[in-house]
Amino acid sequence: MSKKIEAKTVKIFARLYDEDLLRQIEMLVADGQFENKTQVVSRCIEYALPYLSDTKGKAKKEYDVEHALRQQNAMLRELIVNAVMTLNLVSSLYGERLKTLDGAKTSAEDFAQGEYERLPDYYQERLNELMKSL
Repeated sequence: MSKKIEAKTVKIFARLYDEDLLRQIEMLVADGQFENKTQVVSRCIEYALPYLSDTKGKAKKEYDVEHALRQQNAMLRELIVNAVMTLNLVSSLYGERLKTLDGAKTSAEDFAQGEYERLPDYYQERLNELMKSL
């Protein structure tokens, strides 16, 4: 992105004939992501201009949708793996701690073999409910 310079006010008037676009802009403002419609449109211009040619309005660089989807898919898979590993680790810590509090003997070997990673029924039911709601 180019270096920011002192703000200059330039008024550009545009009409939107697509109600869906207007609704999307209004939702971004209503969600609090932007203070006003001008900020939304400015951000759109900021992102779109590098992809438009000066004269023909065609994309300078073709946006490879398939590549972007593959990248998002890879990131999503990594996120899922990280979430599952975190759940397993937390479950193991919880299970080991619960056994210790109950006075049962625990061992590093059992911990390493995943003996404590089963979620208690309450948490497993809650997890199942959350997964169904997705």
